[in-house]
Amino acid sequence: MYPLVPTNILEVAQVMAWRKQQGETADEDQIIIEAIKENAQNLIDEALEGPYWTIKWENEDHLLAVFDVMGEKIGELSPADSSFSAEFRKNGHELLLHLGKQLRPIIGSH
Repeated sequence: MYPLVPTNILEVAQVMAWRKQQGETADEDQIIIEAIKENAQNLIDEALEGPYWTIKWENEDHLLAVFDVMGEKIGELSPADSSFSAEFRKNGHELLLHLGKQLRPIIGSH
Protein backbone atom coordinates (compact mmCIF):
# COMPACT_ATOMS: atom_id res chain seq x y z
CA MET A 1 0.00 0.00 0.00
CA TYR A 2 1.15 3.52 -0.79
CA PRO A 3 2.45 5.19 2.38
CA LEU A 4 0.61 8.46 1.77
CA VAL A 5 -3.00 8.98 2.80
CA PRO A 6 -4.21 11.56 0.29
CA THR A 7 -5.55 14.79 1.73
CA ASN A 8 -6.32 16.43 -1.62
CA ILE A 9 -6.99 15.58 -5.24
CA LEU A 10 -3.35 16.08 -6.28
CA GLU A 11 -2.24 13.44 -3.80
CA VAL A 12 -4.97 11.12 -5.12
CA ALA A 13 -3.31 11.38 -8.54
CA GLN A 14 0.01 10.37 -6.94
CA VAL A 15 -1.59 7.31 -5.34
CA MET A 16 -3.26 6.39 -8.64
CA ALA A 17 0.06 6.62 -10.51
CA TRP A 18 1.82 4.53 -7.85
CA ARG A 19 -0.90 1.85 -7.91
CA LYS A 20 -0.75 1.64 -11.71
CA GLN A 21 3.03 1.32 -11.51
CA GLN A 22 2.54 -1.58 -9.08
CA GLY A 23 0.17 -3.28 -11.53
CA GLU A 24 -2.89 -2.56 -9.39
CA THR A 25 -6.14 -1.06 -10.54
CA ALA A 26 -6.44 2.60 -9.66
CA ASP A 27 -9.97 3.92 -9.38
CA GLU A 28 -10.02 7.60 -8.37
CA ASP A 29 -13.42 7.39 -6.67
CA GLN A 30 -12.38 4.42 -4.54
CA ILE A 31 -9.08 6.07 -3.57
CA ILE A 32 -11.01 9.15 -2.45
CA ILE A 33 -13.48 7.07 -0.40
CA GLU A 34 -10.59 5.21 1.26
CA ALA A 35 -8.75 8.48 1.92
CA ILE A 36 -11.73 10.12 3.61
CA LYS A 37 -12.16 7.22 6.04
CA GLU A 38 -8.41 6.92 6.67
CA ASN A 39 -8.08 10.66 7.31
CA ALA A 40 -10.98 10.58 9.78
CA GLN A 41 -9.36 7.59 11.51
CA ASN A 42 -6.01 9.41 11.65
CA LEU A 43 -7.67 12.48 13.19
CA ILE A 44 -9.30 10.47 15.95
CA ASP A 45 -6.19 8.35 16.58
CA GLU A 46 -4.14 11.51 16.98
CA ALA A 47 -6.69 13.11 19.31
CA LEU A 48 -6.87 10.00 21.51
CA GLU A 49 -3.13 9.34 21.26
CA GLY A 50 -3.75 5.85 19.96
CA PRO A 51 -6.08 3.64 17.92
CA TYR A 52 -8.79 3.22 20.55
CA TRP A 53 -11.85 4.07 18.46
CA THR A 54 -12.78 3.00 14.96
CA ILE A 55 -14.27 4.88 12.04
CA LYS A 56 -16.46 2.89 9.63
CA TRP A 57 -18.63 3.80 6.69
CA GLU A 58 -22.27 3.57 7.68
CA ASN A 59 -23.45 4.94 4.33
CA GLU A 60 -20.51 5.16 1.96
CA ASP A 61 -19.70 8.73 0.96
CA HIS A 62 -22.52 10.13 3.13
CA LEU A 63 -22.12 8.98 6.73
CA LEU A 64 -19.19 7.80 8.85
CA ALA A 65 -19.82 6.17 12.23
CA VAL A 66 -17.51 6.35 15.24
CA PHE A 67 -17.24 3.25 17.44
CA ASP A 68 -15.63 3.06 20.87
CA VAL A 69 -13.27 0.36 22.10
CA MET A 70 -16.27 -1.83 23.04
CA GLY A 71 -17.67 -1.59 19.51
CA GLU A 72 -20.57 0.66 20.48
CA LYS A 73 -21.49 3.46 18.13
CA ILE A 74 -20.82 6.78 19.84
CA GLY A 75 -21.14 9.28 17.02
CA GLU A 76 -21.57 10.10 13.38
CA LEU A 77 -19.78 12.29 10.87
CA SER A 78 -21.59 13.76 7.90
CA PRO A 79 -20.58 15.95 4.97
CA ALA A 80 -21.36 19.65 5.05
CA ASP A 81 -23.00 19.42 1.61
CA SER A 82 -24.01 16.58 -0.68
CA SER A 83 -21.22 14.04 -0.18
CA PHE A 84 -17.80 13.59 1.34
CA SER A 85 -16.18 12.89 -2.04
CA ALA A 86 -17.62 16.07 -3.59
CA GLU A 87 -16.21 18.07 -0.67
CA PHE A 88 -12.86 16.28 -0.95
CA ARG A 89 -12.64 17.11 -4.66
CA LYS A 90 -13.55 20.73 -3.99
CA ASN A 91 -11.19 21.29 -1.04
CA GLY A 92 -9.63 18.41 0.90
CA HIS A 93 -8.25 20.71 3.59
CA GLU A 94 -11.70 22.16 4.33
CA LEU A 95 -13.14 18.64 4.55
CA LEU A 96 -10.50 17.66 7.11
CA LEU A 97 -11.32 20.76 9.15
CA HIS A 98 -15.01 19.87 8.96
CA LEU A 99 -14.30 16.31 10.17
CA GLY A 100 -12.20 17.64 13.03
CA LYS A 101 -14.99 19.99 14.13
CA GLN A 102 -17.44 17.10 14.22
CA LEU A 103 -15.05 14.85 16.12
CA ARG A 104 -14.33 17.32 18.95
CA PRO A 105 -17.72 17.04 20.67
CA ILE A 106 -17.73 13.25 20.27
CA ILE A 107 -14.31 13.00 21.90
CA GLY A 108 -15.26 15.52 24.58
CA SER A 109 -18.38 13.63 25.61
CA HIS A 110 -16.68 10.24 26.01
